[in-house]
Amino acid sequence: SGLERLQAWHRHTQLPAYVDILRRLQDRMPGNLSPAQACQTYADVRSRLVAVSAELEPTAAAVAATVNASQLRHMEKRFAKSNAEFREDFLDGSARELRERRLKKALKRAEMLYGDLQDAQKAALTQAIDQSPFNAAQSPDRAVLPGLCRAAQHHHAGAAQQGRRNPARLRRRFSNPHRHRKAT
Repeated sequence: SGLERLQAWHRHTQLPAYVDILRRLQDRMPGNLSPAQACQTYADVRSRLVAVSAELEPTAAAVAATVNASQLRHMEKRFAKSNAEFREDFLDGSARELRERRLKKALKRAEMLYGDLQDAQKAALTQAIDQSPFNAAQSPDRAVLPGLCRAAQHHHAGAAQQGRRNPARLRRRFSNPHRHRKAT
């Protein structure tokens, strides 16, 4: 099946690349990571995600075309809940309130991983939050998947009627799901 083929491809090509990225990162960790090294690591990880996305595309499109109306409604409810939580956590409130929520979440995650943080560590985390370019308002809409499933169903239905398929058209839709996104 497509999923088995994807998993085999991932094990043979991507997992070794992940190990390589992690080993290079581990070698750099005893010292400070330079901005150039951080950017290179980000680029390496992103290139792996792009490769997986490209390889996953045909299987995802085929599965998306089979999702039924009940499953779409379930996904829409799930994404609506996730979006509401995201809005509450990252968009609703004053700049000060949003900063405090982000800091509280970051501290909680760090303490879950490392245990109690020292004052200097808390200060470094606070500084990182304050200097972060993260802008929640520019985050992608988490509810695009049901629309992509509908697009895949429409594509496959139209292709079946015409006796052909246009994978490039569907690929464009899957690669840029926000192209037809409505402003809110």
